[in-house]
Amino acid sequence: MLAAAALPNLVALTRPPSVHMMRELAAFFLWGLAVAAVGVCAAGVRVPWRALRPLLLLLALLAAGVGITWLTLQTGAGPKLAALAFLGGAALVACAGGMVARTPQAQTWLTWLFAGWLLAGILNSFIGVLQVYQPEWTGNHLIAAARTPGRAGGNNFQSNHLATNLLWALVALAALVAMRRLRSTWAIAVLPVLCGGLALSGSRMGLAGLLGLAIWGALARAMPHASRGLLIAAPFVYGLAKLLIAKLPVSALGHAGMATIVRQGDVSSSRFQVWEQAFEIAKQQPLIGAGFGEFNTAWTLTPLVSRHPKHWDHAHNLFVQWLVEFGWPLTLLLSAMLLWAAVAACGQVAARAGG
Repeated sequence: MLAAAALPNLVALTRPPSVHMMRELAAFFLWGLAVAAVGVCAAGVRVPWRALRPLLLLLALLAAGVGITWLTLQTGAGPKLAALAFLGGAALVACAGGMVARTPQAQTWLTWLFAGWLLAGILNSFIGVLQVYQPEWTGNHLIAAARTPGRAGGNNFQSNHLATNLLWALVALAALVAMRRLRSTWAIAVLPVLCGGLALSGSRMGLAGLLGLAIWGALARAMPHASRGLLIAAPFVYGLAKLLIAKLPVSALGHAGMATIVRQGDVSSSRFQVWEQAFEIAKQQPLIGAGFGEFNTAWTLTPLVSRHPKHWDHAHNLFVQWLVEFGWPLTLLLSAMLLWAAVAACGQVAARAGG
């Protein structure tokens, strides 16, 4: 479980056709081993189908969308097969998680999962420091080079991906403290590392997520005080890290990269324009969409009034992406399933906290 949670986020080796292919293969292999281990350790435990129903229905609808694309478009089968394999893998992991939750060893499995997330976050934060301040040490099989000079991406390659890794690492940090598997003093020492890595990423999505975690910490009164304190303090530690980063000397290339974080006052990094264009594209095929994985093709070939000069292969928004690729009916169903899964998960958490 530790390896499955940590190692895919740390693989720097790349091979065509995708920069993420080796990481995806590592994730599929290691989570497959984890699911097999659950099958051995939780033999005889039934899958909680009722609790998992919203999530499994969501995955089934996504698979249906991929299938519709396969039937309606004469495109290569490889990406569709890969997508279906990952959706099936996600369903197996969800079922394995539901089985583990019913065993006496649930806390142990969770500890290793959270430890993996935390380990990946800490190591990627240090890798981010090298990418910004010692870029000549990066770009090899162990440490990836930053895609945008001056902005940390860790071995996740992309700044928003690093931010996602670090946000989950913060969740894991608070959880391990709440479970009394990590001392508060150690957690206080780790918090600046994670927040510093997040600051070096320059990710606005990461900052929004950090504020969301702080609000969660402020509102979740059932959470232990130490864990709440970590989440509430995180934005302030982030702010201090930003001030420190502004004082530290970096190369001229690094300064140019950091300047891209605020692109002439465009807080959305042109995303609003892309979303507007995506809605125009969705009007062309409102029922079944352009097809799974066809966002860039649709965006490139659709006549638009003012096309952004940058290459866009995704919408930077899950719901807009669904709308373009799957059309309105399936997007509404997927959104409803996602909302149902979120509400059901929150209800289970509240029930456990109350109990």
